Amino acid sequence: MHQLNSTSFQIPRNDGKDIKATLTTPISDSVAQTSPEASDSSTVIRYGVMFLHGSGGDMDSGDVKPLCEYLTTHHGLPVLRFTMGGNLEARIRQAHTVQTWMRSRYAHFIMVGRSMGARVVAKILCEPDGDRKGVCLAFPVLGRPDSARIASDLDERKGLVSSLPNDVRVLFIRGTRDTYTDGEVFRDARSLCAAKNWEAVVEGADHGLKIWKKGWNGVEDGEDVWIKIVSGLIVGWLEEVVQFPAVCKEGWVVKGWEQGDCNVNIAEGTIKLTWKEQEPTWASFHQSSGNFGRAESSQESGSSNNTATSPEAPERQKAD
Repeated sequence: MHQLNSTSFQIPRNDGKDIKATLTTPISDSVAQTSPEASDSSTVIRYGVMFLHGSGGDMDSGDVKPLCEYLTTHHGLPVLRFTMGGNLEARIRQAHTVQTWMRSRYAHFIMVGRSMGARVVAKILCEPDGDRKGVCLAFPVLGRPDSARIASDLDERKGLVSSLPNDVRVLFIRGTRDTYTDGEVFRDARSLCAAKNWEAVVEGADHGLKIWKKGWNGVEDGEDVWIKIVSGLIVGWLEEVVQFPAVCKEGWVVKGWEQGDCNVNIAEGTIKLTWKEQEPTWASFHQSSGNFGRAESSQESGSSNNTATSPEAPERQKAD
């Protein structure tokens, strides 16, 4: 596991409304990677992550900071998180400024947006000259559940997903208890989407992607399991689909994205990962490193199914 270097600074804008940002990098990386001031061509690093938070908070609100730091410490990825404000269009303009900053320092980077940040990512992916890959966490297709604007929001947000162009690759991660979205509505929007897209559904997870089960607080070995799961989904997808390697294998990495969508369920100290139209594979909470999620093939294992052999799989439990 990498030690963490964290640098807070401001990204300048022409209107004088500078953007507050924090860059986390593995402490073993080069000076260029840990210095936000470095910008000449000799200091461009290959890979980075640009994280966009949701509405009603900032770059340090809730679980944004620990998720970003986990991607750095356990997967070796430099992550820039920053504070946005205003309406959707204002946040898109702010994200464009940060994109310019990222391009001056990273040969490749990926946008990861959560909630309203996911809408910003999708909007930029729809731009003719925008980025062509991104990750959307808890995309709020319904809008606020108590909002009188649900009907109008629904058309706009479904339209945004369905209008993603065919040269885009995007991963959606959502929870089954997310009251800001609806699985059936979201599937309808994805069915009209020309982009190559994947969906990972976490059983029992809410809009913050925290997992709620009776008698369990969502923590194992002192760490939030949802962070391990979400980071493992993101990094595995980046490696296999985008060819965007993490440099540290301390955290879980989900493999097998050529199989399409997947569901993640938690039962009796294990994670159950079920690929679309495939048998489930399993991984223990207590493994400290390595990959999970790729089942043995029948040719390799001599078995007639795609179920991994370790540990023994208990019966599936429904989310409470």
